[in-house]
Amino acid sequence: MGKDKDKKKDKDKKKDKSGKSSGMTTGQKVAVAGAVGVAAVGVAAVGATALGVGGYMAYNAQAASAQNKSPLKLRARIVSGTSLQAADRGGTSDPYCVVRQGAALVKTKVVKKTLEPVWNEDHEIGIYEKDMPTGEVTIEVFDKDTLSDDSIGKVKIPLSQLPFNQPQEFNLSLAGGQKKTNNGRVKIYLHMVNVGGAPGGAPGHDPSRAVGGYPPQQGGYPPQQGGYPPQQGGYPPQQ
Repeated sequence: MGKDKDKKKDKDKKKDKSGKSSGMTTGQKVAVAGAVGVAAVGVAAVGATALGVGGYMAYNAQAASAQNKSPLKLRARIVSGTSLQAADRGGTSDPYCVVRQGAALVKTKVVKKTLEPVWNEDHEIGIYEKDMPTGEVTIEVFDKDTLSDDSIGKVKIPLSQLPFNQPQEFNLSLAGGQKKTNNGRVKIYLHMVNVGGAPGGAPGHDPSRAVGGYPPQQGGYPPQQGGYPPQQGGYPPQQ
């Protein structure tokens, strides 16, 4: 009898080591697998605000790299912010601006202790042509903190409203953030270009919308080092 018990114990140990018997029913295994899948989808859905800009960029690095290879580009000159929310105790913020579309994003430098930051930075991200008819670009301002960065307002613009080839100035009112009231604004120039040389821009886009809506700018962009070349004669008259 003693030998039979010892043999049974040895068999049980072998089962544990080989993984043939996990102690979980089939229903329990399915539930655990489902929970893991839901958690992964949740991380993908929450976006840059919940994950933090750094976490969002790391999580979407591969997808962003693929998106940025698209010949269709969104070019942005992120100029400045005004009347931003104060997220710090001293009544100021350390703001930086993020432009995001799909998995790709770009961000400006941090300007310390101000509600009136000036960035004057040129950036570019790839855009899939399939996103032009219904996609949006998000412009969001964050306050840089040691542990986690706080959103102090954002705004979205339909890609279909952006002009091709001719930069257009936008003065955008921010919403949300850390307080009920948000008087913050961001000044930014946006336009689309197709570096692949395909005529007519992207499907669903009307290039004639490059003109109309804003007053003419004086003198175009100031020359940037390594960025856009200076524009000749400023912007075309608006209708």
